[in-house]
Amino acid sequence: MPESSEKTYTWAIEWNNPFASPATNKGMTLYRVTLHPDVKEEEFETFLREEAFSAVAGISTRAIRFDGPQYLLKEDVDGFSPDPIDSIQEAGITTKLNAFGTYKIDHQFLTVLPSDIQSSD
Repeated sequence: MPESSEKTYTWAIEWNNPFASPATNKGMTLYRVTLHPDVKEEEFETFLREEAFSAVAGISTRAIRFDGPQYLLKEDVDGFSPDPIDSIQEAGITTKLNAFGTYKIDHQFLTVLPSDIQSSD
C-alpha cells in the first residue's frame, strides 16, 4: 500500500512527575497509529473519544501521572499550519536561532480530537 494512502495519526499524551525536578517533571508520549486498510477513520476517532482518552486519563504509576491533555493529531500534508518562527521575523528570533544551529520544521499537525471534547450524548 502506498504511504500516501495510509491513514496515519499521532496520539499525544502529556504526563507529569510531581516528584522530579522542574527541569524533568513533564513530558509527552507520542504514538504513531497507522490504521488497517479496512478501518474507517470515524470508527477510530470514536474509539479514542469514547474509550481510549478516558482510559488513559488519571493513570498513575509510582511517579508518573497521566493527567494532562491528550490529542489525536493528523500530519498537515497541505501546509495549512502556520510557521511561528517565520511569523516573528521582526523580533530577530530567526537570526538568533541561526547562531545556535540549523532548524527546520519536523512535523506540523492538525488537531483532530482534543481530550477536553464533550460527549455527544
